Amino acid sequence: MNATDALANLGSTLEELDSRLTEVEGNAGTASHSTLTVTGPTSTNIVEGYTHEKLQDVIDLTDAGHSPMLVGASGSGKTTITKQVATALGLKYYYTGAILEASVLLGYNGPDGSLAVRTLLREAWEHGGLFAFDEVDDSAPEALIPFNAMLGGMDEACFPDGMIKRHADFHAIASGNTYGKGADRIYVGRTQLDGAFTDRFAVVDIDYDEALETNLAPNNVWTKQVQNWRHSMDELGIRHIISPRASIAGGDMIERGKTKEQAANWFVWKGLDPQQVDKIKAHSSARAMRAA
Repeated sequence: MNATDALANLGSTLEELDSRLTEVEGNAGTASHSTLTVTGPTSTNIVEGYTHEKLQDVIDLTDAGHSPMLVGASGSGKTTITKQVATALGLKYYYTGAILEASVLLGYNGPDGSLAVRTLLREAWEHGGLFAFDEVDDSAPEALIPFNAMLGGMDEACFPDGMIKRHADFHAIASGNTYGKGADRIYVGRTQLDGAFTDRFAVVDIDYDEALETNLAPNNVWTKQVQNWRHSMDELGIRHIISPRASIAGGDMIERGKTKEQAANWFVWKGLDPQQVDKIKAHSSARAMRAA
């Protein structure tokens, strides 16, 4: 047997071992269904379903009157957390994504001088509710100036039709992929936010919760494989995103009869350089061998 054949056989053996260990780990079972009960001064609210390990921290910060800023990778569950916080605290939920103009937050007057457009922020500010500001680090910094003022403890805010009092049950949560310090090597389109703006928030790191991922995804074996690839990617320092969406969406298509190779190409590799894909697979197999 020549060296090329030997390497090929070794690679095949490693991948087979990796697959077997993944199947064993994937069939080990998942955590039980979670139900979170939050009792407030006037009501008790129940959050049903699986929850992120950081949910309780975000609930506590919000309930105490602080404004959390959830920072985490794509697909880490930030938006779901904000919805569950609203449910836990019995608040109406309002959501917006990145903005380029302040009028998206404040609204604007019509030709006659009366308010023509009411915004979601206006509804939450005036009538109470949780305002979730997603992708805040992809917004134009100058458009955030009015929101910055609102988070500074003001009892009133200036809208196009006048000064509006803040409702006692107004709360805000921001979320983004970065800490507002500008673009990085993966999130290249993110903007640098003013320090006075980011200082208004309590920053909560939202990592991938793999127990939650396993509970949400339909195929345990596939999910464990995705997680192993993700760990290898991180250990190799390869710039790529393998989020829980790959476990959930890929597992869904496998359950519908598609192959794991198809699921990997669609939801994991997504055009990643083939040499890097091979490195991740080899590293994952080596990790599995060490674990054995």
